[in-house]
Amino acid sequence: MKKNCLFLAFLIFVPFAFAAPPPMSQVKETIEKLKTETRREAIRQIILERMDFEEMAKRSLGMHWRAISEAEQKEFVKVFSRFVEVFYRSNVLNSLQHIGKVEINYFKERIDGDFAEVEVKIKTPQDEFQMLYKLRLSSEKWKAYDIVVEGVSIVSSYRSQFDRIIRKYDFAALMERLREKTKELDT
Repeated sequence: MKKNCLFLAFLIFVPFAFAAPPPMSQVKETIEKLKTETRREAIRQIILERMDFEEMAKRSLGMHWRAISEAEQKEFVKVFSRFVEVFYRSNVLNSLQHIGKVEINYFKERIDGDFAEVEVKIKTPQDEFQMLYKLRLSSEKWKAYDIVVEGVSIVSSYRSQFDRIIRKYDFAALMERLREKTKELDT
């Protein structure tokens, strides 16, 4: 009987032992790491660990995702990921000089299966704005696939831009522009 109780306790405990930490705590942890880091490579690693580039790429390409081959999808994820990484790294480096003057409040978390949202309010001496991190659970970590600033979704913004380029030119033109912009930002 005692053996059965121990086994039952183990079965009840196991799912919680391997569950991912709450999304809000992972967002806080990531922001705290970025606040204290100044080295370019370390910032790059922090960003890479917490971004779901594949989901972000897929959503940013929208309906065009299904229209391209699997090889093109893989190449797009690779090129798009590099673009986003370089773009955010440069923005993080530029904003780190002001981080001591910023107050960050984490105030709401919603979880729906493998997806979650974390709402954050940021106050600077001049301004106050809200951010919403949209996250997907991947390998026991909550990773961002979209960031909404004051109601403006980064993924939706990319999707609009990418759609215009593909409709006016083609998918190859979009890829070329992403490569050029990445090179320009990475100098």
